[in-house]
Amino acid sequence: MGPGGKISVTETCHWFEGGFHMVCDSKGTTPTGPVSGHSVMGYDRAEKTYTMYGLNSRGEGYYVKGGVAGTVWTWTAEMMMEGAPVKFRATMMEKSPTSYDFRLEAAMGDADWAVLEEGKATKQ
Repeated sequence: MGPGGKISVTETCHWFEGGFHMVCDSKGTTPTGPVSGHSVMGYDRAEKTYTMYGLNSRGEGYYVKGGVAGTVWTWTAEMMMEGAPVKFRATMMEKSPTSYDFRLEAAMGDADWAVLEEGKATKQ
């Protein structure tokens, strides 16, 4: 997945016309260089779950489903990596109306969850 180190990203979001989807653009730096991305978040009424699709300048794409319980958002996905299924879980814990802590974890097969990223986000 790449070397460890500091990641810094700025994300700008706005409501898509109609108010049903949030569209976000991001730019940042990582240990492997600059990255930019685009994501769309919405709500699937039939499945009663939030959805998010994103892509970035490294050719990566993702589709996740999530929900909220109180002040904790949890997003999950399963993707194939090197021919094996890998489960992902992202947790966002709201700390105030303008900040949250987050954790991204992964697990292969029956293995325990391993933390890939942890950090803080602040609205400016």
